[in-house]
Amino acid sequence: MKKGKTALLVVLCLVVVAAAVGCTLFFVGRAKGGDSPNANGERGKTSSFPEVAPNGYVVYFNPETGKVCTKQDYNANEGASDTGNKSGCMKWYVFNDDGGDTVNLLLDHNTTATVAWGSEESGQPDSVVNQLLLDVAGWADDIKVSTRLITANEVAQITGNMDFDSAKEGMEYFSFLPDDYVWETDTSPYGWLYDRTGDFCTNFGAFNDGTPDSGDVLNGYWTSTPYIDDHTYSWGVNQYGTMNNVPTETNDEYGVRPVINMSRQTS
Repeated sequence: MKKGKTALLVVLCLVVVAAAVGCTLFFVGRAKGGDSPNANGERGKTSSFPEVAPNGYVVYFNPETGKVCTKQDYNANEGASDTGNKSGCMKWYVFNDDGGDTVNLLLDHNTTATVAWGSEESGQPDSVVNQLLLDVAGWADDIKVSTRLITANEVAQITGNMDFDSAKEGMEYFSFLPDDYVWETDTSPYGWLYDRTGDFCTNFGAFNDGTPDSGDVLNGYWTSTPYIDDHTYSWGVNQYGTMNNVPTETNDEYGVRPVINMSRQTS
């Protein structure tokens, strides 16, 4: 039998098997007019969204229109991943996807470089939430209502730290880096989680270094979670690939990194 006919029969058999078990076939490679997947996967308009997307899966999404966009749109949006950018087609990372109707997306940069979490008196994330609301004011209404900050427990879930629980006392900071990580050489499997958090975060395994705006020192971003042992502290993700408890009034190191819930139908 000729090779062309053999290949056709193999593909047809795969399609039949996939239909029988109710799964979806994904062919790795460049779809015509679309995007080729990176190490974490990548969503363009022509590719199929996974039934359950892995952590770090890239989605290009425009929160002003509330619609998925393409890598080409992202590349055309100058400064799309720069610290402080809040508009146009931007890069987002899927996390803790459970296959439900909505997908959690974490932006790949801070919309505000640095801001305090809140005051010692309130013990609430007043400052960072107020700044978040200002940052997303121009986004589509259905996206704005879902916008929030990531929680400390979500970070722990992403990194597989099953011992961490922010509701319990005595929780310590923890690193996302593997025990055998080689400084300045390796890329962390969680490098997307602290992408662009500092001007040398790639030394600690992040995918890209940050671009602080207005001369601000950029070190990380806040979670929405207070440190239960001391209400004058809260949890933040930093450029060293760790999650630390940080004084809530610190206003020159941690900033705003939005999380949105995207409808799976939109994808």
